[in-house]
Amino acid sequence: TMLATLLQDKFEHLKMIQQEEIRKLEEEKKQLEGEIIDFYKMKAASEALQTQLSTDTKKDKHLTIWTRQQMLLSKFSKEESEVK
Repeated sequence: TMLATLLQDKFEHLKMIQQEEIRKLEEEKKQLEGEIIDFYKMKAASEALQTQLSTDTKKDKHLTIWTRQQMLLSKFSKEESEVK
């Protein structure tokens, strides 16, 4: 019976160690899942910003072309009115 008690104590001790390791792993898993969520949020924000910058760049390019056209039309109109 003494051997059975020793084995039972050893089993209970190992069981407690295993439960503690499982608890630590679950905490680490939650932390890593949180980091993954934060990463994807940051990635989405970065992609949205890149899209916005790309859109703004295209708008600026079109605006620049439009501005040049307006300047040329204005210059042409001015020269045409001077000829008359």
